[in-house]
Amino acid sequence: MKRTIVIFACVLLSFAIIVYSAGAIVFNIFDNKNDYSMDEKLFLGARGSRYLSFMAFDDEGNAFEYCRPALGGENLWCDYDEMPKSVIDAIISAEDRDYFNHSGINIKRTALAVLNYALSFVGKGGRSFGASTITQQVVKNISGDKDRTVKRKISEILRSKRIEKNHSKEEILELYLNIIPLSGSISGIRLGALSYFGKETKDLTVVESATIVGITNAPGRYDPYKNPKECLEKRNRVLYAMMDNGKISREEYNEFARMPLELNGEYRRDIGYDWFTETAITKVIKDISGKYDLSERAAELSLYSGCTVYLTVNPGVQRILNEYFENEDNLPSEIYDGLGVGFAVYDSVSGDLAGIIGGAGEKCADRVT
Repeated sequence: MKRTIVIFACVLLSFAIIVYSAGAIVFNIFDNKNDYSMDEKLFLGARGSRYLSFMAFDDEGNAFEYCRPALGGENLWCDYDEMPKSVIDAIISAEDRDYFNHSGINIKRTALAVLNYALSFVGKGGRSFGASTITQQVVKNISGDKDRTVKRKISEILRSKRIEKNHSKEEILELYLNIIPLSGSISGIRLGALSYFGKETKDLTVVESATIVGITNAPGRYDPYKNPKECLEKRNRVLYAMMDNGKISREEYNEFARMPLELNGEYRRDIGYDWFTETAITKVIKDISGKYDLSERAAELSLYSGCTVYLTVNPGVQRILNEYFENEDNLPSEIYDGLGVGFAVYDSVSGDLAGIIGGAGEKCADRVT
């Protein structure tokens, strides 16, 4: 029986290698430059300033800054050279140990994933393998293409190889670390460092680097404020991976793993948008997505690349709405028990949206980005 399984595994491994080789041939012969040019635009569009600002108009028609939610709106991009070695070691150890050696895909782990898929298909179970490299994750993040289909996976592999041809390993890893989700509206290594530890990326310790890297796998589950126990356990698994990969010693691992989860909430930003700015963001993302045939994730990354959005909001109207609906005494108790409420005010002359409310009570968090 064991011999049969081994033979079956070898056949599948050979099949995976053949499929990969065939895919490479197809890639070289039938390279669709239009498709890859879009990936290149998305890659370049996701680089640079990581902020979004908003402008409104006063009664005299003069534009003024309405909101810069991302820590005052400063540039939150972190260059590769500003990232400490501990961050690079943590992400490589935990996510893709062969990153600097492969050409976009990990053949061994891809073959194991194919084997697992085949075993699952014939009802034999099998261990789950995460075959995606960091480059493949970049493709998913900038494109928003995350369908769990064989066709999409093959496309992702070919697109990853194209990105590897056009960009250095450092450029790809720099982009990845600047757009990774870190729970709620926090994304990117610099905003993560400021939000959770109150410091610049270059000043992160090994333990802090492992904490941030751990959050990326499941941002909601490993949010250090909401789920500190799960976050601590995940941090220690990242530290173990760093030890196993030779980036820290066993003595260092034992010392670091005993450390408590220490956060500095000074820069924590749960909320930066009012209901109007959130409505505007959602609408603009949908418009960009529709006009340029992009996924909403790709449209969102383009929007957060240093854009300014001009709003029709009447700040006075929006302020009154915010204050009224935040006060529980103004509305029936049923509203706060889950019934919900929405309210919109339009300018009777222009027809523009002047103010909007999406819920009762104090707004506690931004939209998830």
